[in-house]
This record gives sequence, structure tokens and C-alpha cells, in this order.
Amino acid sequence: MMANTGMAHGDAQAIAQALIALIEEGEAPPAPAGTALLLMDAAFLALALVVAAAAWRGVRRSRRWARLRAARLPWAVARLLPLALPPLLLAEVHRVVGFLYRGRDVAWVQVCYLYPAFMVLLAATALACVAVAAARVARLVRERAGRP
Repeated sequence: MMANTGMAHGDAQAIAQALIALIEEGEAPPAPAGTALLLMDAAFLALALVVAAAAWRGVRRSRRWARLRAARLPWAVARLLPLALPPLLLAEVHRVVGFLYRGRDVAWVQVCYLYPAFMVLLAATALACVAVAAARVARLVRERAGRP
């Protein structure tokens, strides 16, 4: 049995064992129990909802954030820099996965097929960071111009 599943997943061995059981015993083997991965996917999707709620809160509080930091502009810019990390990770996630898979070439779309719930969480986080950063910058510009 040959499969192009990589070393990170035990899919090839599970498929081979199921085929051997089917050939030797003549009946279908029981379905594999995948509750751990299912729970992890559910946790990632629940975290995506938490991220969306936190983004909504961050956008709503952007006026207060700008009012407190308008006097010290370099510090405000430094506080915005961490919000750039999730969008950058989303853009380069295929390179990170390729590195983790020992240098294999992985397309960005393949990462979506391999880890869909994680990609939903990462995309939600990246979008939330962009929304919060945009709201904060807009409020900071308005605050510095003297318009509330």
C-alpha cells in the first residue's frame, strides 16, 4: 500500500490495516475513532467565535484606546505592531507548514485542505486584527486632528 500522506499522519498505516482486515477476515473493520481530532476542530471553531467577539469589542473601544495614546504616537504605533502578526502568518502559513514537514513544498491551498478548522481560526484572527488595527488607526488620526 502506498499513500502520499506524509509522516505526520498515521493515515497510511490505518488504511493498510483496514485493507488487511478486509482481505483476511472478509468483513469491514470498525470505523476509526477520531474523537480527539474532532474535539480539536470544535475547539478551534469555538475559538474563532471568541476571536470575533474580541474583535467587535476592540473596534468598539478604539475611541478610548486612541484618546489614551494620542499624546505618545511612537508608543501607539508600537502597540499596533503585534496586530500585524496574524495577517502575516496567514499569508505565509504554507511556508511554516512546509518547514514543519521537513522542507516539503506545500501550497497555501493545501494547508486549507489539511487543517480547515485551524485555517478558519487563523483567518478569523487575521481579519479581526486588521479590523481592530484599522479602527484604532482611524480613531488615532481623528484624535490627533482634534476631531472626536
